[in-house]
Amino acid sequence: MAEPFPSLVRKADKAFFQAPIRGATHALGAAQRLLERHSPSLGPLSKPVREFGTRLLDATLTLVDVATGILRDVFRTLLEAPFCLALGVKDALRLASQGQGRHAARRLAHGLWKTGLRLVGGAVDIFIRALQGTTNAVLTLGCLEPPSRPLLPAERQLLARIFGDSLDCAVVRLKRGGSTDWVRLAPHVVGNTLYLPCAWGGALFHPDGTLTEACRETLIHEAAHVWQNQNSGGSFVHRALLAQLLSTLRTGSRNAAYAWRPGFARGQSFLELNPEQQASLVEDIGLGLKYTPVVVASAWRPPLSQSELDYVLAAWEQVKRGEG
Repeated sequence: MAEPFPSLVRKADKAFFQAPIRGATHALGAAQRLLERHSPSLGPLSKPVREFGTRLLDATLTLVDVATGILRDVFRTLLEAPFCLALGVKDALRLASQGQGRHAARRLAHGLWKTGLRLVGGAVDIFIRALQGTTNAVLTLGCLEPPSRPLLPAERQLLARIFGDSLDCAVVRLKRGGSTDWVRLAPHVVGNTLYLPCAWGGALFHPDGTLTEACRETLIHEAAHVWQNQNSGGSFVHRALLAQLLSTLRTGSRNAAYAWRPGFARGQSFLELNPEQQASLVEDIGLGLKYTPVVVASAWRPPLSQSELDYVLAAWEQVKRGEG
């Protein structure tokens, strides 16, 4: 979509639809601190009360995130789908007025296709939000999986270096294992929650629940999906799944869906990359910053060409501005 329409949608989204999750995070965080402060006075009941209270607060926050996310998905889908159709009709009429009937028909068909894809994609986003969130809330309340936790100070510091203030780390949650392990799912994001298996190509957690060094790349990549959620809505879910499906059909593996350099070679802008390519580029930026204070071409494998470096730096600025 062309500016300024997406910018207005993004501002309205952040100002109104994301406000409840920010408020709920603050309020339930305060309730959690009160619970931890006063539960010891309950004597033998302190541990079960604290355990149940923590799970109840976490499940409540999950459901608030689900509800606000669904409202955001509906809002953006109902605005963006007609906009796709309007653009298609506008271009088709322009081409028809120039006597290009065949091109006009193709452009109209393309607009209809994009409109249908956006509507179906919005339904997929809503379904996955509802399924993942409600399932985890129920499992958490039923003591079948651990509650999520907020990001630790070191994790926030790492992500702030990459995203600046375009990622609201205060509302980000991290969910360890549970149903993600049972169904053998890859690390993934729904809403503001990172769902991580206990191990993925190596252990992702220390026994105390902190992340291992091997999880650094995974954290950055998945945080990029949270950034997409916060700055461009839940459509990253169906778009990422579609990119993985197409890659699997073409190559037999979903890995190609993550490679951003082919997109750069085709002349795609950062916003034209699929969500996995965007997240992989951000992950690579994080890796490049591991040992150097700035992004340098020689820190990448293979090293970046000058044009690739310019592309990466421009994309990074877009990320820090929250242009999703």
